Amino acid sequence: MDYPAVRGRRPYALVGQEKLATILADLEEAKRVNSEMQGLFDTMARRSQSLGAEIERCNARGEVSAMEARVAALESETDGLAARRDRLMRGGAARARARAAVAEERTRIARELHDEIAHAMSVIAVQADAAEGALARDPALVERAKEAVIKELQESGALDRAVDAGVERYVARQRAEAEERRRKEDQARAGTVRPFTPGRDHVRGNPQAEVTLIEYSDFECPFCKRFHSTLQKVIKESKGQVKWVFRHFPIDQLHSKARKEAAASECAAALGGNAAFWKFADRFYELTPSNNGTDLETVLPRIARDIGLDQARFASCVASGKYARRVEEDYQDAVASGGRGTPWSIIVSKDGKTYPLSGAQPYPTVRQLIELARRRK
Repeated sequence: MDYPAVRGRRPYALVGQEKLATILADLEEAKRVNSEMQGLFDTMARRSQSLGAEIERCNARGEVSAMEARVAALESETDGLAARRDRLMRGGAARARARAAVAEERTRIARELHDEIAHAMSVIAVQADAAEGALARDPALVERAKEAVIKELQESGALDRAVDAGVERYVARQRAEAEERRRKEDQARAGTVRPFTPGRDHVRGNPQAEVTLIEYSDFECPFCKRFHSTLQKVIKESKGQVKWVFRHFPIDQLHSKARKEAAASECAAALGGNAAFWKFADRFYELTPSNNGTDLETVLPRIARDIGLDQARFASCVASGKYARRVEEDYQDAVASGGRGTPWSIIVSKDGKTYPLSGAQPYPTVRQLIELARRRK
């Protein structure tokens, strides 16, 4: 696996083991000294502030005994302050000298801390430069250091985690790119959909509506059954702005009965017109369980009776298979327009812009696409 080059100074992880240990130890010592000195600095600051405030209060009240108690408490914490206790009790001048001594101590501590840190960082810089020179003179040392780092990454699992994360990102990127290609293909193929044909297509809603929703459906598909209710709501609430066109898309590999049911719906339309077709579709979805579970010998005669068709003529039409070709034409049109499963729908605006819609999408999604199509003029 290739790793990106590091700009500037080589990282300490690539320095020889002994040199690296020395550098890191010096750095840790500097940090420790910094921490201890900062702690002392803070302690002295707090003691100075507390002492000054107590002195002022006692001076104002003349309560020398309270000052003695405070100094006694501070004596156990700071030996340097205990040595000045007696002088602080002698009056304002002594107290001023004590405050000056505390400030001087704080300054000395800060100066020593600064010098110590500067020295440590200077040592680290010199050793790092020396290590760089050694690495430049000894390529084999570089390789050994790299191998040591890689081994450490492997044993700790960091390398495996990085590889797994990279693979996951690659797979996600490939999926996203495939989905985008598919979306563009669907958009292009949807543009070839057969336009609404009055007199041939089954239409629900306002036949003159500017927005057309063409659905390719399978009577045995459970998702089509659910989507049927969604589109009923769309038409009911569209206020004449949408027309719904129903076409057949029987998935033979899953639903062997779907083609005969599609032909039966065409027989209903032939005997009772467009209204009879939609009555057949609504009633069929109400009565049947989907997934090829329909008892055709019972359900089809019942639907014909319920919607007022001549049952004998209906049965004869279904048995004749005269609408098989019509069903196949719809099927081929669904495939050509990008359909891969059911329901497959295409929303078409007045100017011919198409919006593919795959699956039983929820009502808000359908309405959003309809609004996009409606806004186009």
